[in-house]
Amino acid sequence: MPDAPTKPKATSPTALPPPNVGAEQYAKLTVERLQRIQSQLTTAPRAGKLKGKVCIITGVGSIKGIGRATAFAYAHQGARHLYLLDYDGSNLPDLEESLKKAYPDVKVRFCSPTVFMTRT
Repeated sequence: MPDAPTKPKATSPTALPPPNVGAEQYAKLTVERLQRIQSQLTTAPRAGKLKGKVCIITGVGSIKGIGRATAFAYAHQGARHLYLLDYDGSNLPDLEESLKKAYPDVKVRFCSPTVFMTRT
């Protein structure tokens, strides 16, 4: 029987901060942890699991949401086209710009209901 997943070891660069520190220290340690994780993601070679694929991702409008993170993950995995959708499209241009800067070979298109409502 396979072993159950375990938490990262305290010595791991992605280990969670100890819960017994103050709120400000915990926030600082969390930001440092996220920066280490981000650096691992940006320096890792593109695996290509989605190489050449066309992906449609909904719910990408939140600045810190799962949809936005998924868009970056799919681009990193080699997706050829990303179609990004969200009901509130106010953050989509910034997301498109960030994706094109990080992954210039990925074609990014976005839409929201307001885009469709203004077209006839």
